[in-house]
Parts: sequence; structure tokens; C-alpha cells
Amino acid sequence: MSDKSRPPVNRSRLWRHVNAAAAEGVFKLQVCDACHKVQYPPREFCSGCLSDALTWEPVSAGGTALSWTRSHSSVSRFFKDKLPLHVGIIKLDCGPVLFAHLSMDSLQTGARVQIMGRPDKSGQTVFFARPADTGTADEFSMIIKE
Repeated sequence: MSDKSRPPVNRSRLWRHVNAAAAEGVFKLQVCDACHKVQYPPREFCSGCLSDALTWEPVSAGGTALSWTRSHSSVSRFFKDKLPLHVGIIKLDCGPVLFAHLSMDSLQTGARVQIMGRPDKSGQTVFFARPADTGTADEFSMIIKE
């Protein structure tokens, strides 16, 4: 039985690199040494050319909100007392698309955002998107610290 005070943990071993970068406040993803395609989610082989030469590098954290939603329910007990959650799909300037929690100021399709990765209580990285012109992550503290 899971502890409701801790977030769910189901990530591959490759996520240790994402977690380490987030703990340092750096946004790193895998970049293929052969074709230079940025990879997300982390993987063993490049999704473009199938090379296994993938290097973890700092990449642009800028992106655009493709879509968003407000979730009023969750199957995870951890998130039930944090509802509603604002989440969205972000197209990164460096190529990949990822899922992130959104700040209230980013709840608009087409909004320019900056992605931040922050470790939650279990040590796993959670991605947040905030407007590209702001620098605070205070409103996300209840998701990762409580």
C-alpha cells in the first residue's frame, strides 16, 4: 500500500539524470551525438536515427503551451488534497513535447512558458511551466513539498 504523503514513483533508471539536473536547477535532456535530436522522455536509443550515443546536455527550457486542462479529480491519493491541478502539454523550443503543471498565468493555449524541473518529496522530477517572463515557482510548492 502506498503512503499518501509521498507522490507516486514509476520512472525508468534513466530518470536519475533528469533528477540530478533538477536538483542542481538545470534543465538537461538527452541529445543525440549523431543527429543532434533532443530526446524526451529519456530513452536508450535516439528516436530519430536509432543511435545509442546520447549525451545529457543543458537545453533551452523555453516552449509554448499547446493545450491545458484543469483536473478536479485524481486516482492518486497524493494529489486528491491538491486539486484542482492545472496541467498542460508544452512544445519545447528544442523539439520534444512534455507534460507539465501550469502556473495560473500560463493557462492559455499559445502562451510562451519556461519549464522548470523540481524534485518532489520522493526525489523524482516534476516539470512546471511558468510564463517566460517571470522567475518564481512559489505557487508550485504545495505540489512538491506537502
